[in-house]
Amino acid sequence: MKISKDISAKIARVVKDADVVEIAVQTTTASYVDLVSSIIDTAYSSSIAYIVKNTHATLTIKYKIMGSIDGVTYVEVQAEASLAAVTGVGSYATTNPVWRYYKVQVIDDSGHGTASGSVITKD
Repeated sequence: MKISKDISAKIARVVKDADVVEIAVQTTTASYVDLVSSIIDTAYSSSIAYIVKNTHATLTIKYKIMGSIDGVTYVEVQAEASLAAVTGVGSYATTNPVWRYYKVQVIDDSGHGTASGSVITKD
């Protein structure tokens, strides 16, 4: 009987719902723009985590994380940060998300760089 309970517990952890979205490579501009595919609805999520990557060979970029209740009006959740060329990686994570919607915004730092990333939400 104990073996059965242990197996059930392991199975429950494995099948926990999670959604991963890959964020395609996008070129930055001289003003902040949304990173395409980065807008996430966390209404039924217990956590969210972003990874933002600078994919340009020589230029740095900046990013910030924004949050919204209605999906229209956004506020800065994580302040602007720079990402070094090629190896620059930034992240943001929270449990019990306060905002319903989250997104990543990117901007040039040393020129028109490129950014990509991924986001995971767990129910």
